[in-house]
Amino acid sequence: MNRRQKKKAYKKRYGHNPPTKSYTYQAYGVDMQNVADALAEGFRKVFYAAKEAVEIIGKKLADAWEKTKERIQTMTEEEYAGVFGRPGTGSKGLGGSYKNGGEKG
Repeated sequence: MNRRQKKKAYKKRYGHNPPTKSYTYQAYGVDMQNVADALAEGFRKVFYAAKEAVEIIGKKLADAWEKTKERIQTMTEEEYAGVFGRPGTGSKGLGGSYKNGGEKG
């Protein structure tokens, strides 16, 4: 039975045209405004949770950066040279290992 035949059968049985889809949802006990409000509240909660997570990550990164800066400032020259290499000496230390594809030299 196609849609037109179903509509005619409904009209013959009940005496009026069948309800539109929005009324059909209400007939099942679903109020579309409540569904939209629930979805909006869910998205709002997800947004705020993500926002808090990003803030926490930012604070942790800032703390790590401050500790790193403090550690670099309190390093001796030998420690600094061992980690980062001396300027003009070629491929020593961390910077050199990046230049040489991970090889120390």
